[in-house]
This record gives sequence, structure tokens and C-alpha cells, in this order.
Amino acid sequence: MSEPNAQPLPTDYDRDPERFRAGVRTVERYAAEGDVHGPVAERLHAERLDPVLDLGCGEGRLIDPLRTLGVRAVGFDTSPTMLAGVPDPRVRGEAASLPFDAGSFGSVAALYMLYHFVNPKPVIAECRRVLRRGGLFVACAPSRCDHPELRSVLPEGEPMTFDAENGPDMLRECFQDVEIERWDGPHVHLPDREAAALYLYGHGLEKAEADEAASKASTHWMSRSEAR
Repeated sequence: MSEPNAQPLPTDYDRDPERFRAGVRTVERYAAEGDVHGPVAERLHAERLDPVLDLGCGEGRLIDPLRTLGVRAVGFDTSPTMLAGVPDPRVRGEAASLPFDAGSFGSVAALYMLYHFVNPKPVIAECRRVLRRGGLFVACAPSRCDHPELRSVLPEGEPMTFDAENGPDMLRECFQDVEIERWDGPHVHLPDREAAALYLYGHGLEKAEADEAASKASTHWMSRSEAR
């Protein structure tokens, strides 16, 4: 664990997949610049870093733009619900024990997933193992200082096991060259109570709790800060 009080983010992708989808819809509807998946896909394509292993691929938010660009990619996830809509090749398994030979991939992406592990370091080491020489590992995580406007209704602010603050040092333990790109600013605009409720549901509150919390939130814009 990176810090004594760091906590993994619980997973409920199979119990409540609509929570994950609510987060996706929030970005699609209200984010000023979209999300990282498009830019990541474009970079991997431009640098010819295929095949790509999309670790924690969800329902294919990175796989889709990669394949549109003609990049070979393998979707990997532990959730059968998430994998159900991902086209082959796709693999269900555990990220800390990847069923691939060393040097199998030109790049590995771990977008918004390393914070689910009590100890992300073995997962990062596995990603390094399956990368070929000169390959690229891409990770993304939110900041613990995210959405300060909603701090009163979201039980956040404590460090996660992998976030924008502790993630870079963790990566440096396994990779010699670490490049940090930060997205800081008011990137998500929530125009009304319905939008705020959707955002809060996607960030961990139950639907009824999200609706109630949205009614108490007075702000009309939220900021997202993350590193990748």
C-alpha cells in the first residue's frame, strides 16, 4: 500500500453496472474536453505501440477508438458484466497474474483501475513484464483534490491506493522514465440538479443519496483533476 491510510476504491461493476455507465454519461454530456481515452488511443496509434493490452477495459471505451484507428487491442477485465459488450479478443482474469508471455504487448493501458487494488504494485510489475522493450505503460487516476465544490456531499478527499498524488512515485519504482500529464481545471460543467445527481451516483453514492445530495449542492460547475 502506498500510504498507511490509503484505501482501495470498492468495485460494484457486476452488482450495479449502471453506476459505471452513469460516470461515462456524465463525461459524455458535461465534460468540456471529453476524457483521456481518445488522446491515449491517438498516441498509441501514432507511435505504433500495438498490440495494446487494455487492462480493466470496462465496456470498451479505449478499445473502440483503438480499433477505429486500426490498432490491434486485447480487452482484459475481471468483470463478466463489463466484458459482455467488448468484442474479441477479450480475456477475463486477474490483473496481478496476467496470462501472457513476457514482451507480448507494445503498450499496456490501465485507465481508472489501479485504485481498486489494496496494493497496485504487483499489477504494475505485471504490466512491465508483458511489455516489449521500448513499450509504453499508460495509467490514469483522479486526484484526491477532485471536485472540491462537492466535498460537503461526497465522502472523498482521503488518499486512494493509486491516485494522482501517489501514482507517479509508485510508477517510478518500476519504470525508469515517467511522464506526467495533468488535467487541472473546471473540466466538468453540471448545469442542473439532474446533472449533479448523475455525477454523484457515478462517484459512489446510491441513487437516492445522490438525488438528496444534489438538492443540497449550490454550485453549477465541478472541476476534475487527474494525472495520466
